[in-house]
Amino acid sequence: MLLLFHYKTLKICCSGMLNVHASLLPRWRGAAPVIYAMANGDQETGITIMKIKPNKFDIGEIVRQVRVKILPDDRLPDLLNRLAQAGAFALVSTLREMPSCLNCAKPQSNEGVTYAPKIDQKMAVVLWDSLSARSVINLDRALTGVYPLMTTFCDTQIKLYNISQSQQLPLINFVRPGLIRYCKQSKSLEIQCSDGNWIMVTHVGVPGRRMMSAADFNNGFLSKVSENFRICR
Repeated sequence: MLLLFHYKTLKICCSGMLNVHASLLPRWRGAAPVIYAMANGDQETGITIMKIKPNKFDIGEIVRQVRVKILPDDRLPDLLNRLAQAGAFALVSTLREMPSCLNCAKPQSNEGVTYAPKIDQKMAVVLWDSLSARSVINLDRALTGVYPLMTTFCDTQIKLYNISQSQQLPLINFVRPGLIRYCKQSKSLEIQCSDGNWIMVTHVGVPGRRMMSAADFNNGFLSKVSENFRICR
């Protein structure tokens, strides 16, 4: 839960209040900094111990920062776990050195400010026309355990599970973002992205049915549609 503190509340605490924020402020101010960092393809994020300011979020002076690498195979739970450990250590270290840390606090820069507002299910809808294969993979990593990625096929919204990047060469001269096909060799669905590269999906969720394999989806749905209309939107 996010709470804004009134000026009078902060005055009660003689040394002010501190907050542990899971980004390197001023980058990714807001409610979902870790998700946005991963979805954006950032290679690092971190922890910021900052002073709380009245009536606004994430603008306080920076007391301490710790950098945390985002590994290529990280998914949201992995990174959250490492950030939680880094945040706990940083907070304890700050409290042990409270006077000197507060005296060394610095205002946030006005440059490099980005925002990470509260997410909803709309973020999980894949925009094939604008997202590269790498961006789709990053979005899936960022939303792991929150929402599965979703797309629409033949007017039905489906959920995509177990996503990875295909080793198929991109079709530079023939790019149809959202084009979907079944690959017998990998037993997966392949969907083309805006850069011509493909992602692989091994399981699909269809409303009113149990999760099905890519092969079952191909047999029950994809193969029954003309190739010209095999497009995810």
